[in-house]
Amino acid sequence: AAGVVCGLAFGALPALRAATRDPKHALSAGREGRGARGGRRYGSVLVATEVALSTTLVVLAFALTATFRNVLQYDRGFEADGLIGLDIEVGHRAGGHGGDDVEPRDYYARLLQAVRRLPAVTGAGLTSHRVTEQRGLRVDVTVDGVAPPSGGAEQATTRIVSDGFFGAGRIEIVEGRDLSDDWTLGAGEVVVNRSFVRTFMEGAGSPLGRYLRTDWAEGEVVGVVADVSPAIDEPARPIVYLHLAQIPLGGSRLMVRSGAEAAGVAPDVWRAIREMDPGVTPSETEVLATSIRGSVATERFNMAVVGTFALLALLLAALGVFGMTASAVSARHREIGIRRALGASTRRVVREVLTGTGATVGIGAGLGLVGAVAVERFVASLFVGAAPSDPALIAGVVTVLAAVTVVAALVPIRRAARVEPTEALKGE
Repeated sequence: AAGVVCGLAFGALPALRAATRDPKHALSAGREGRGARGGRRYGSVLVATEVALSTTLVVLAFALTATFRNVLQYDRGFEADGLIGLDIEVGHRAGGHGGDDVEPRDYYARLLQAVRRLPAVTGAGLTSHRVTEQRGLRVDVTVDGVAPPSGGAEQATTRIVSDGFFGAGRIEIVEGRDLSDDWTLGAGEVVVNRSFVRTFMEGAGSPLGRYLRTDWAEGEVVGVVADVSPAIDEPARPIVYLHLAQIPLGGSRLMVRSGAEAAGVAPDVWRAIREMDPGVTPSETEVLATSIRGSVATERFNMAVVGTFALLALLLAALGVFGMTASAVSARHREIGIRRALGASTRRVVREVLTGTGATVGIGAGLGLVGAVAVERFVASLFVGAAPSDPALIAGVVTVLAAVTVVAALVPIRRAARVEPTEALKGE
């Protein structure tokens, strides 16, 4: 739409000006005077305006492309490549154990052992919720020796996980250690994330060794992990990770990391589980990398479209500036010839014309950058993760337009410089 408006404007303005021009002045086109000087000013204004609008639109297009790229490359706090998820239900009588009821802690411990023995598996852990979600029970939290957060009551989200969960998800342990693989000891341990420390323990020193209590569980803080935020528009919440040994669940989600292709290891994982428990019912396997790619498919398409239009915008802007500049300088063809007839050197004429053209482009580029900053601020209020323009990118856009303008000016200048002064004077 902006390109159409610009095209109509720059096409209509010269036509309107020509339609309102006095025919007597048009017939005396060889004479230099107020009309010619007004024409040069008019041409300079058009060139500066087109450079300004082109700079604004091209910079904005590339900024939008960078914004979509930020969404695609957003650090979610875990590594999806090579990770799969499977739902495991313990709410049945495990036929592989003589039909006796299975104690969940024992079942989960043996399940992890069976899966971790597979050659292709490099890590495995259990969790109460999908790693791509921020759901969980919200609870009140108190930490021994730490005053409650100021500004009102705060709640934390609880997640129930096993040892090995953080390793399987490649969730960074920034302080302390993972939950114990000894489920007897692990029942008294908790891990918190960075957002929890910022919210509940700002300025209180290290959280390690502190005793933490929630509405329905408690334990000693043994580690701090990085925040996990599945989407750029979902800020990380304060999370308390409780050991599965403390609160055994009837169903859990098994996260498995493989050194081979993620989807290819799923049959081996289910085979190992069925050998341990023939009564288990296989569930759908989620390949995390595929799920995330599907969730950002729209953004990926938008980035491709906007990126393509950004390049086209730069090309069209360059062509438009080239044509406008060439036309404006060509209008001074006779002036250049007359000045050479009066003794001005070709080098001096070229330098003066290029200096004037450069000043026009500089003014247009400056106005365009101001417009780009204003438009970017508006766009930033609409998009989460909006990226500011890269200074190198802005410099590149301005350099391209400036180079095109110089080339566009040089062509008619060189043509005019080859005209004999006597030929230029004939029109006078």
